Amino acid sequence: MESREIDFHFFIIFYKMKTYFNMGENMEDISKFDQKIEDNERQINELRKKMEEICIDFIKEIKGFVVIWSKKEVENAIVSMPDKVKEYGEESLKKMKADLQNFLTKVPELVDKYIDNEELWVHRGQLPENINQKMFDYLDEKWHHPNKVKKTIKILFGYVGEILQKHGFLKEGREWRIGNIKEKPEYQYGYIMSEKMKSAFDHYEKMYYELMRFDNELKSTKRNKEEAKIRNLWEKI
Repeated sequence: MESREIDFHFFIIFYKMKTYFNMGENMEDISKFDQKIEDNERQINELRKKMEEICIDFIKEIKGFVVIWSKKEVENAIVSMPDKVKEYGEESLKKMKADLQNFLTKVPELVDKYIDNEELWVHRGQLPENINQKMFDYLDEKWHHPNKVKKTIKILFGYVGEILQKHGFLKEGREWRIGNIKEKPEYQYGYIMSEKMKSAFDHYEKMYYELMRFDNELKSTKRNKEEAKIRNLWEKI
């Protein structure tokens, strides 16, 4: 009987010692997550820099694009209304042209104000959780250009509409919509971006998906690390 009690106590002591010394075998190495996190953060930062370069080039291109579009739009408006031109007279046309020129000198400043905007460029802010929904919202399915950027460019067109309206050459209806008296006329038609602008956003779109992939990996790795730390804690106590 005593022998059995001794054997039982010995077994208990042996089991506790074995459990103590083998406890580390089930512990996860947390450091393995750190390298992956570091790699993902580096990849994300590098992509953000490349996307910012594209953004800056695109903004420069918009300035020239808006100037060319504005000149052409005003020219088309007066050419399509020859009777109005005769009635208006050369002196009035000079005033109209002066108004246009005044706007064109302000284009760089206006582009910086409206287009160089943190909210328009997804790489500048916090990345979304849902990549598919965000891309659906962010990109125009037909043209693959950011919807918000396209709409914001039309705000600049509104300044041209204002000039046409002031001088009686605005074609309200299909091309232009006049809303509140305090608002600028809204350009209704679509427009074709320059090849440089389209090319820039082809690259931007590809980088966006890559950026989201790295960001999803980063979030997943951080989550896995926290889960591993909890499992280790549970194993330890």
